[in-house]
Amino acid sequence: MRLQLVVLVVLALTAQLVNAAWHGFDPVEDGLQIISAGTLAMLALRVSRAWSEQRKALILRVLDEFGQPLTVIHGYVSMLADGTLTSLNGHAELLQRECDRMRSVTRKLVDAIREHG
Repeated sequence: MRLQLVVLVVLALTAQLVNAAWHGFDPVEDGLQIISAGTLAMLALRVSRAWSEQRKALILRVLDEFGQPLTVIHGYVSMLADGTLTSLNGHAELLQRECDRMRSVTRKLVDAIREHG
């Protein structure tokens, strides 16, 4: 994405410089247009960075949301495996809630991806 922005800025500045060379350089008009192109490029980079930061925050939140129920499920599976727990009597509902929680997070994530493209 950043490479594309850099290429676009270079093309815009090149076009502006060619135009100035062709029609004569007007320091005020051409200077303002070059500054405008640079400002637009900086704004585009900031938007790109903000989007990237939001994406990272979403990924961290999803990982945290999945980590909690997975920890609970892993604990019960470990206890069943080492014999500390011999049955799920009374624990099945808790495990079902944690699985439902993971499904809910998955649905929300899929909905958010569909909504925001």
